[in-house]
Amino acid sequence: MRLLADLTGKRYGELLVVKYSHKDAHGKHHWVSKCDCGKQSIVRASNLTNGNTTSCGDKLIHTYLADETIED
Repeated sequence: MRLLADLTGKRYGELLVVKYSHKDAHGKHHWVSKCDCGKQSIVRASNLTNGNTTSCGDKLIHTYLADETIED
């Protein structure tokens, strides 16, 4: 049986892992992470460690909104 790696305090992109959250019905571990923007989210451990999740997603929204232009 593999030991659970402690991700607390580790940084993955803009996310800082705060604490362990839970193990889901599929046996996947999830961690509470805080984004640089201040928002907290629960992220699957494998998504953190393999680079699939590096922010809370707000950055994408803010970038999209900043790129939009309003025409009169």
